[in-house]
Amino acid sequence: MAKQGPSASTHILLSRAQFDATMEAVEAHQRAQGLRPGKLGGRPSPGVVVVRNDTAVDVGARGVLGIGAVLIEPHDDEDGFTARVLLSGSTPDPELHTGKFVVLLEPLAPTDLGRTVIHGLVQVQVKMIDEAHGYADVADADTAKLESGGTGSARLLWVQAVGDRTDPEVAWCVARLGGDRIMPLAYKTVTDESAGEIDVKRVNADGTTTGETETWQVFPE
Repeated sequence: MAKQGPSASTHILLSRAQFDATMEAVEAHQRAQGLRPGKLGGRPSPGVVVVRNDTAVDVGARGVLGIGAVLIEPHDDEDGFTARVLLSGSTPDPELHTGKFVVLLEPLAPTDLGRTVIHGLVQVQVKMIDEAHGYADVADADTAKLESGGTGSARLLWVQAVGDRTDPEVAWCVARLGGDRIMPLAYKTVTDESAGEIDVKRVNADGTTTGETETWQVFPE
């Protein structure tokens, strides 16, 4: 039977003592792997937060998790809550996590904690729906990569050339996370008016169209 992760309605919190014990275990693991310990303690780097993998699967470095609840709530431990931001990471769901996700800096097994990027520059894989897209956001149930779009909270600053990719549809990218979700500038008609209705699509800043076709009613002046 597959291991079950916590449900979306489950809040698994940590006490300060549990967190301190977890940090000690993580740092011991880092030393065993030849890494410099202490990266999860002390003052956090700008744009880097500690997240626990609350999915039922291993998530690799540069993988993606949706942002869930905090792990230490202020009414339980105000000092622990204010000491640093600790978040639960869940399987990406566009309805819940569009613009609310992190990219892992190290692999995390279920229930493991580790460093992730929530804001700033990071390398991440992106499924390129359209090579003209300049943005990306979470893809449904995909912890391995983002999905490109005409809008999104991740700005794609560099995209791997198609000929250099292992999978032509999936590119390594340098993305800037944490920006406001860029919205289209306008709508463009894609069919002529018929029976008082007209089909339109959203227009990106570069003039390309994106998203599903929408049908609008046309009212006489």
